[in-house]
Amino acid sequence: MRYLLNLMLLFLCTYHLSFSGGMYKSYLVKVKSKSRPFSPGDQRSNIARIKDQGNDSLSSLEALLLKELSQVNLNLNGPRRASSPKVKKIQKLWFINTIRVICRFDFLDKIKSQKDVIEVIPDELVYLSFENNDDESEISFLQNSGLSDLHDQKITGKGVRIGVIDTGILNHEAFKNKILIYKNFTKSKIEGQVDPIGHGSHVSAILVGEKMNDRQIGVAPDSKLIVARAIERVSNLGSQALVKKRVQAFASKILEAMQWMLDPDQNPDTDDFPKIINNSWGFTESMPLSKGFFDSAIAKWRELGIIPVFAAGNMGREGENSILFPSNSYEVITVGALKGASLAKFSSIGSDALKKPDFVMQGYRVYSLMRKRSGEVAYGYQSGTSMASPKLSALIALMYQVDPFLNYDEVYSLLKESSQDLGEDGFDKKYGWGYPDMKLVIENVKINLIEKTNSGTKSTFKYYSHYSSQEEKTKEIKENIINLEKSYENFIKQILADHRMFLLNSWEVELNKEAKKFPKLYQKLKAKVHRIKKFSSIFTGEN
Repeated sequence: MRYLLNLMLLFLCTYHLSFSGGMYKSYLVKVKSKSRPFSPGDQRSNIARIKDQGNDSLSSLEALLLKELSQVNLNLNGPRRASSPKVKKIQKLWFINTIRVICRFDFLDKIKSQKDVIEVIPDELVYLSFENNDDESEISFLQNSGLSDLHDQKITGKGVRIGVIDTGILNHEAFKNKILIYKNFTKSKIEGQVDPIGHGSHVSAILVGEKMNDRQIGVAPDSKLIVARAIERVSNLGSQALVKKRVQAFASKILEAMQWMLDPDQNPDTDDFPKIINNSWGFTESMPLSKGFFDSAIAKWRELGIIPVFAAGNMGREGENSILFPSNSYEVITVGALKGASLAKFSSIGSDALKKPDFVMQGYRVYSLMRKRSGEVAYGYQSGTSMASPKLSALIALMYQVDPFLNYDEVYSLLKESSQDLGEDGFDKKYGWGYPDMKLVIENVKINLIEKTNSGTKSTFKYYSHYSSQEEKTKEIKENIINLEKSYENFIKQILADHRMFLLNSWEVELNKEAKKFPKLYQKLKAKVHRIKKFSSIFTGEN
């Protein structure tokens, strides 16, 4: 009898906690950014600065929420009984000055009344859609992309980190020694590498897979992955094809994964974020409620020099303006899918107003690791812009191996200059700038690198430091070091010949700033400058 009474009391307490003030819901709360001036000599990393600035901006709201988080209020009208705490959980998204809060509805007005709060929205459930084409017809166009020649030249993406936000990744031999770090952001309690859908594994193998069945799977097999599992399926009901299309993620979970990409090891003083982040997912609408939050997240990626690559989407059969968010953002590189020499029917397209996609890659029947209908993990074909996007992401990784200091504008320009125009002349709403020829892209990266490093300026020292610090001094790296030293000598000699000593003094000041991390290299170059100056003074009469 006492057991039943306890159960009844537990039920009544639970009922009261649920309805006193309303059910708990998840919200995204954005606050004004507080600028934090940098003091002279500030040695913090960019990530540390962003994190500190975000935490400063959130401090006032965080204090309010923490105060309510575990507080139990007393109902003073009538019998004394506990009511539910107003705040159940908080999660800081410092990189976009946002807190995700799970709280009662009747507490929202209190949150909105805070002077720093500028926006509050429900944490919307985002339904995502993946294409899965089982057509068994063969595809031959663009098979010979020049990739094998690049791999023969040891251009394999070595040393480049690629981020992946997707459905997870399988614990499979295909990814042995290829994953730097993995984290789960779904509601699943499984922390090990899993991928119930198989989509993330298919994408990841396209990025870094080795040769299998005499086919080269990955475009950048020596790149390393940083993997976030943020997308999961709604249910297991229905056919596998239907289940694969019915996947979801809360906006906050994707944003949390986007933040984690900036600091995977949770040490802001280490530079461990990826150069490129592949996103083979997208919203099912062009203007989601959380658009502003994602715009801020992508802007922060761009601020740090990260290249965001997004699949165009698989709604091409709906016609123009079928490229949805975030792929319709001009802050990302958007990739459509080819079938042979033509655009795949499913590949989303832009319009005269929406200048997207940016480029196209093969996305029809792409051979990679997959989870078959039986649940078996094997190699097979899948289609979608999800398959085209990692091809371009991996190509950019090859570009970064050749020139580690490329910026977004350079990457975009080099891809554009090296693309085969497949549609109307110039840019068009189906193909963008066309199909980037992998071999030509890398050739143009090399030409661009020579032009940048021949100046003998501060930029040259950056490359000189990079190559000199490489543990493995390949023949190509040794040649690069010799050529860079020559460019210094030519630059200095030209300055002295023109009697422009002020330029040399200015150059030495800038070089000194860059040289703090590489004192030995700096001393070597300084000695070289001194010798050239001394030799030059014989002819110029300067002392």
